[in-house]
Amino acid sequence: MASAAHDSDRPGPAPDFQLLIDSAPALIHTSLPDGYLDFFNQSWLEYVGLPLEELQGWKWTAVIHPDDVEGIVAVWRASLASGKPFLYEARVRRADGEYRWMLHHKVAIRDEHGKIVKWNGSSIDIQDRKTAEEQVRRNSEKLQRSEFYLAEGQRLGHMGSWAFDAGGFYYWSPELFRMHGLDPASKPPGLQEYLDGLHPQDRESMADLIKGILASPSPFDATKRIVRPDGEVRYIRCVGVPLVENQSLKKFVGSAIDVTDHELLTRELRRREAYLAEAQRLSHTGSWAWNLRAGALFWSEEIYRIYGFRPQETGPTWEQFLERVHPDDRAQIEQRATVETTRKEWIDSHGDFRIVLPDGTIKYLHSVAHPARDGSGEITEIIGTVMDVTEHELLTQELRRREAYLAEAQRLSHTGSFGWRPDTGEIVWSAETYRIFEYDPSVKPTIDSLEQRIHPEDRTDFKEVISRAFAGAPEFEHAYRLLLPDGRVKHVHALAHVLRDASGNREFVGAVTDITERKTAEDKIRRLVEAGILGI
Repeated sequence: MASAAHDSDRPGPAPDFQLLIDSAPALIHTSLPDGYLDFFNQSWLEYVGLPLEELQGWKWTAVIHPDDVEGIVAVWRASLASGKPFLYEARVRRADGEYRWMLHHKVAIRDEHGKIVKWNGSSIDIQDRKTAEEQVRRNSEKLQRSEFYLAEGQRLGHMGSWAFDAGGFYYWSPELFRMHGLDPASKPPGLQEYLDGLHPQDRESMADLIKGILASPSPFDATKRIVRPDGEVRYIRCVGVPLVENQSLKKFVGSAIDVTDHELLTRELRRREAYLAEAQRLSHTGSWAWNLRAGALFWSEEIYRIYGFRPQETGPTWEQFLERVHPDDRAQIEQRATVETTRKEWIDSHGDFRIVLPDGTIKYLHSVAHPARDGSGEITEIIGTVMDVTEHELLTQELRRREAYLAEAQRLSHTGSFGWRPDTGEIVWSAETYRIFEYDPSVKPTIDSLEQRIHPEDRTDFKEVISRAFAGAPEFEHAYRLLLPDGRVKHVHALAHVLRDASGNREFVGAVTDITERKTAEDKIRRLVEAGILGI
């Protein structure tokens, strides 16, 4: 706080002393014991571009940066009260208007009684130092931030870094310690300690690798297993490069990444691929994909086998595929491919076709296809499967041939076959049985429809046979007449025995024969015998 005395009463420095300090380049000032700044040298006045009158007393605060005024005044007052040296950094407005950091220093001058009679002070421009300190601080923060990002990135990516020379590891990043289950505050392990931490099956190979790269420096990329202290096994991929100066190895630096999840997933995928390949081989079913933009075909190994190609061969191309298609089926394949790749609304499809192998073998194939589209809805790829159904097709053809033989035999012998499940009422007739009962094959037979064909005089016996079958009879045999809509009468003979499936369900399987001609012949013979025309 300023004294009550007038400024004119404030004594200044002696003329000779003032000349000396005015010529000094340092910024010098003095103060009375009460804090009144009574003198600023010429260097000070030129620095701020103001006359002495505008700085004396407490007016000097006008050139202090507004954000620094409160602090510098408070510390100055504290020094005045305690008599201790004043030291404070504050920004001062230079004559050109720029605020620059200054270090302000004042010390008390005392008389022989210890009483403060004066304060001598100086101000030093420390802007360059502050700028350098700020740059150092920013660089330090940037470095710390970079180190934090690096450490966090390594932690999140389960990746560590290391440095190694002939004496062993001398640097491990914190994440590398954590990957090995070790304390990051500890020292990097020695060579033998490192090898001891590896899986027993990987120690020898890694020891040979380290020995080899030290003898002949070269980059390396190796994946090995480690065993953590708790017994957990992890897969670690280690990549390193040598640093060589003047043809002399200085050190190896590199990174290590925990690839356990990737390794286990890769092994699982390989296992599943092996299962899929084996399943395709056993089921004779292969998978394929046709990239329409690239015009490339992808085939699984089983499709190569189905088409008679070797999996090691390059290809196949669309033309190579068509060469294998049976000539009679080639047109439909080409037409279907054109439709499938141009129709916007095309959905899953399937079809059957034949192929001809180089040795002349014909195979029957069943193909299923599914379109894959891009964001615009355009079909970019077709994915599907091919099943070799040759055995099934040949068996089906053989069964159809046998069915034709059986149907013809039944037609010639007027004997039809049937199946009847009493528990469900389901009845199955052969074509000849339909002809015998003269029902349209589109009509599903039932006990009621069968009874409608039975001659009224034979229905009671027919119902009794059916009742015994329902009650558990193991077989039945019965002859009865049919009364057809046009009044004709047929004589039939039916016999059947019961079969049971694994669940105990019963089914009668039998045959029905049209014996009308035989009955007619027997009646004719009987009449001739009765008339005495034919003797037996």
